[in-house]
Amino acid sequence: MIMELIMQHLHYEGLKGSLDALAEELNIEHKIGELNESRLTALLRMVLKDTDRIWDLTTADKSQSTPSQNDDDLEEHLNDLEILEEDSLDQGVNIWDEPLPGNLLWKYDDPVSDPDKPARPIINQEGKGVVHAATLNKLVENLTSEKKIDMEFTKTFLMTYHTFTTPEKFLHKLIERYYVPISKKPPDVSKETWETSVMKAIQIRVCNVLRKWIDVFEDELTNTRLLKKLKGFIENVLIPDGHNVLATAMTNSLARHLDSTNKGVVPTLSEQPPEPKVPRLIFSPQLTIHDIHEEELARQLCLIVWEFYSAIKPSELLNQSWSKSKQRHRSPNVLNMIWRFNRISQWVSTCIIECDRIRIRARVLAKFIRTAEHLRRMNNFDTLTAVVAGMTTSAVYRLKWTSEEVGRQLQTSLKTLEKVMSSAGAFKAYRSNLKNANPPVIPYIGIFLTDLTFVDDGNPDYSNNLINFTKRSLVHNIIAQIQQYQLLPYNYHPIHQIQQYIKKYPILEENEMFAKSLELEPRKAERHEIL
Repeated sequence: MIMELIMQHLHYEGLKGSLDALAEELNIEHKIGELNESRLTALLRMVLKDTDRIWDLTTADKSQSTPSQNDDDLEEHLNDLEILEEDSLDQGVNIWDEPLPGNLLWKYDDPVSDPDKPARPIINQEGKGVVHAATLNKLVENLTSEKKIDMEFTKTFLMTYHTFTTPEKFLHKLIERYYVPISKKPPDVSKETWETSVMKAIQIRVCNVLRKWIDVFEDELTNTRLLKKLKGFIENVLIPDGHNVLATAMTNSLARHLDSTNKGVVPTLSEQPPEPKVPRLIFSPQLTIHDIHEEELARQLCLIVWEFYSAIKPSELLNQSWSKSKQRHRSPNVLNMIWRFNRISQWVSTCIIECDRIRIRARVLAKFIRTAEHLRRMNNFDTLTAVVAGMTTSAVYRLKWTSEEVGRQLQTSLKTLEKVMSSAGAFKAYRSNLKNANPPVIPYIGIFLTDLTFVDDGNPDYSNNLINFTKRSLVHNIIAQIQQYQLLPYNYHPIHQIQQYIKKYPILEENEMFAKSLELEPRKAERHEIL
């Protein structure tokens, strides 16, 4: 078939010599009628068109439509092309038929002090054993155990399950778990006792996990195939089985999360925000950095960065997706925050470097040092790091006469801020400051990303061919730290003009800044030579 298309294309293009040579090589005859277009070209054009359509849907501007609309359009197009096939849900063995030996490993302490002493299972604060590694079946079984609820395990599983299974397979396993077979009843236990203490208990646990899943992972539930199966299970199984309260709670939660009007609800703050320090020339197109008070500048920077930080979802932080070209689309808010960090740093450097006269340059440098002091007091460590980085780039740092003009007190303050965010001792000083900081807080996201990379690279996904749940616990602990600072926003009045001034400020390239720096303060120049 492919060779026929190639030969037809050669005929259409008038390449008779190549066509004859190919036919002779393949020892086949070619009888091709007159056509208005090469079929090969037409097919390639169709493929490219579909590829462009997939790309457009994947990279569509989410601000112009809802995420679920984009996802549904992409899924519908892939289904039309018969590219998107339904995942096989066959796990090889039913959750109730998989034996325990070899499929679940508990975490044990390390008896270093006494090698002859047998290792003991590690027990968490809830009195449960800590799972080290297991099959998917055993993880779901532990997740829905009728004996004792392990909230830490549940949180870890729901946050990280994307790294070892799919939403469809997870739902499939929960449904398998719900149907407790009567054959598992021990002979010495009555049917009534079994149904009450085991069957009903497991079914209620499955329902509670489903409800928690819906609450935490609303984005996964925009998957139309998954949503249809979940709704069918609620309506056709849970309600007839008498789980009306839990079924209603799940249905209401689904409806609430799928209602676009409830997206991005901002927490209500009880206190009034402080009076903004509005520049006198706030509406002037000639608004400059000199017109904006340092504290108000810090406040608006907090609001700008908070918008991205508060929007980061746990799924964006899995599998280092922000650093992988084929997975970057999964981490939009992480990438936005990294981009904004770099942009703020470049903005600070540009504002300093573009001042031709040393006294004005020193005034701008002093303003950014004071802004950084306010950012420190506001516990915005991410933007603090960006501003300090902008003041210590090679192009700015080499301006020793400008630094001298600032004065000793502000120079000392800058060095103190550098120490706060120093990488020495794995950012020991910063980690101590963060631990003692009261919300609202914006931590330095770069350190969390580094910690996640270290955990991901340093721990295998599987241990003894079982899912390494210890690794997932480490990942969960880091992401949970990011989440705890997303709860309380900054209570400041947004000032649109100042934010736009920051966002749209024209930035110089690094090489341009360094060239300008050399013009401002040539190497070995004396103070009297500097304007």
